[in-house]
Amino acid sequence: MKIHPKISVIVPNYNHAPYLKERIDSILNQTFQDFEIILLDDYSTDSSREVLNLYKDHPKVSHILFNEKNSGLPYKQWAKGMQSAKGEYIWIAESDDTSSPSFLEEALLPFSYDNQISISYCQSTRMDEWGNIVGNWLFHTQSLIGGEKFENNFLMDGNSFIINYLIYKNTIPNVSGALIKNDELIEKLDIPQHYLACGDWLFYMRILLNKKIYFTSKALNNFRFHNNSAVTNTKKKKSLVTLFNINKEMKKYFLKYIQNENKMTKSQIEIITKNYKEGLFIDYSRLFFKFLKNRQFMNVLFTIVSYPKLIVSKTVIIKTFKMSLNKIKI
Repeated sequence: MKIHPKISVIVPNYNHAPYLKERIDSILNQTFQDFEIILLDDYSTDSSREVLNLYKDHPKVSHILFNEKNSGLPYKQWAKGMQSAKGEYIWIAESDDTSSPSFLEEALLPFSYDNQISISYCQSTRMDEWGNIVGNWLFHTQSLIGGEKFENNFLMDGNSFIINYLIYKNTIPNVSGALIKNDELIEKLDIPQHYLACGDWLFYMRILLNKKIYFTSKALNNFRFHNNSAVTNTKKKKSLVTLFNINKEMKKYFLKYIQNENKMTKSQIEIITKNYKEGLFIDYSRLFFKFLKNRQFMNVLFTIVSYPKLIVSKTVIIKTFKMSLNKIKI
C-alpha cells in the first residue's frame, strides 16, 4: 500500500453483517485503485466482526478499528476514520450501500477541473433489502425551484448551492455517493447534539461555504433501504412533528452559522434569508396536508369538533393535539 494514497475509504459499520461483504467488495472492485480502506465497527451485536476480520490481511485495508462500546453517534465514527486517513480525498462508504465500479474514477475526475471543488457527488439509486434497484433519488430534487438542473451534470459555486438548494432540504441524500476533499473535515463534524438526526446536512453546508460542488447525474451509488438502515431507524424513533421541528431548527442554525462565519456577502445572506422563509412556508404546507391524510389525526380532530363538551379546557385541547401529532410517523 502507498504511504499516501489518493483516497481514504472509510466504512463505518453497525450491525450490517448481511451487507458488509457486498459493500467491501464493491469498493475493492473499483476501476480507480489508488486508495486505502479504513474499516470501523461500533460494537456490533451481529456477526460483523467476523466478516470484517476476513479482510484484515488485504493489502488495501490499512485499519480495522473495533469499538469496545457503542458510541451511538455515526459522526463520531466518521471522525474516527478521518483521524487515521492519509488520503487527499475522503469517501465515507456506508456499510449497507454499494457502488458502481466506476464511482471513484468518475467522482474524482471533476477535482482536476477546478481546485475549488470540495464535494463531488452523484445521483443515487434506491435499493431494497435484497439488492433490487427500485428507483432513484431524482424525485428528491424535482420539487425544488430549478430542480430540473439535477437531470444533468453541473458545477456550481458552493454558496449558490446552499442558497438555492441546501436551505430547502438536504440535496445530498446519501454520503456514500460523495467524494470529499480532505480539508479540516474533523472540525466540521462537530455537530450539536440537537441536530444529530440531520448532521450530514450541516456537515455539507460547512464544507461548501466559499467552495464549489460538482454533481454527476449518472447514478453510481446504490442507497439501500431496509429495516435496520439509518433512515428507517430515524423514522421509527421520530414523529413527523419532531422531524419537522428538527428541520426547522436546522435551517435557523444554518442562517446563524453563515452570519457568524462571514463567508457570504450581504446580498447572499439577504437571498438565503428570503429562501429560508419561503422554505418554511412550503414545509408547513406539506405538514398540514400530511396531517389531513392521516386517519389518526383526523379522528382526534373530529372528536374535538363533534364533542366539545368533552374538552374541559384549552390546555386539554393542546395536549390532545400534541399526543396525536407526536404519534404520527412519516
